[in-house]
Amino acid sequence: AFGSMIRDSITGSSFKTTHLWGDNQLLVEDGTGIWFHANGKVVGRGRYLLVWKKDDGNWKILRDTWFPEKKQ
Repeated sequence: AFGSMIRDSITGSSFKTTHLWGDNQLLVEDGTGIWFHANGKVVGRGRYLLVWKKDDGNWKILRDTWFPEKKQ
């Protein structure tokens, strides 16, 4: 998926965590994101949800999902 975005000149992104909850083994991160074309134009917006799991003392992504905004 990322290779396709790079070929389409999607060269930037910005993400903001809006909610974070969990414990010392699992965390859920909810947030918003924006994707940018090389010319600076915003080409996508949406929300994301990440599930993090602690593995040998390091946080690793267990699940990752993206919910794009519907175009009007």
